[in-house]
Amino acid sequence: VATVGVAAGELGELVERITRGAGVALGHVQRQEAGEQATILIERGQAEGVFDPESSTQWLEHALYGLVMWACQDSKNGLMPQHAAAPAVIRTFERGVRCRD
Repeated sequence: VATVGVAAGELGELVERITRGAGVALGHVQRQEAGEQATILIERGQAEGVFDPESSTQWLEHALYGLVMWACQDSKNGLMPQHAAAPAVIRTFERGVRCRD
């Protein structure tokens, strides 16, 4: 198992905060701040060699946001427990975009 970089760990914490608040509408400023944090962490993860450097940062953000959106929706609809949303997003994202050894 590859070592998860600092950026990947921090990205996981960000996803945890976002999905924990899935039942609460995030304000525009909160969404913008979360987006900026995600961009910085994805770029850092690519620089650390944790995330795929061949994919654009924007593509990785879109993939992450899609996972977060569906995890929140599924949690809201009772298809996934809320406490399982962030781990599912993180696990799927990391396994899909991590660099291979």
